[in-house]
Amino acid sequence: MYGDLVPYSDLAGGKLSKITALTNKSIPIEFKKLEDTQVLETLKMCLEKDPFERATLEELLSHKFLHPINSSSRSSLIPTSQFQAPPQQMDGQLQV
Repeated sequence: MYGDLVPYSDLAGGKLSKITALTNKSIPIEFKKLEDTQVLETLKMCLEKDPFERATLEELLSHKFLHPINSSSRSSLIPTSQFQAPPQQMDGQLQV
């Protein structure tokens, strides 16, 4: 959901029809026009029904929506510093 936009909100038949539509590859998700085209692109990448066509985690994390450059309209959702793996505990000692 982005704002008040929910996939298949216009579909009649209650929750079951919406769940069925979400899992049916022949019923496309209609996206309303958004001012922020990067948000729309990211939503489409995430909600692709075909798992072989859906974006990978790496593709999503590298998408420009998460890394805006010189954008005053929104701040980056991911820090610019490199990701660090969480500390591992081995033999009762914390390993970083």
